[in-house]
Amino acid sequence: MVDRGALSARMWRHIMPTVWVAYLLAFIDRVNIGIASLGMKQSLGLTDADLGLAAGIFFIGYFILEIPGTYIALTE
Repeated sequence: MVDRGALSARMWRHIMPTVWVAYLLAFIDRVNIGIASLGMKQSLGLTDADLGLAAGIFFIGYFILEIPGTYIALTE
């Protein structure tokens, strides 16, 4: 018999570093868009809607890759 508590702890030790790295990269993406928007609005003539679309593109990528990423993390 496998101890469920030990198995759960082992899974969390495996999954949590991956989750933290993914969260950090997502945070960096959002911060970079916010900082870059200050200069892009003036130099490229972008509106707030254009910048919202750019930020939304990151969300679409995270949404599409969420299920395959979870599958990869759980099958290793």
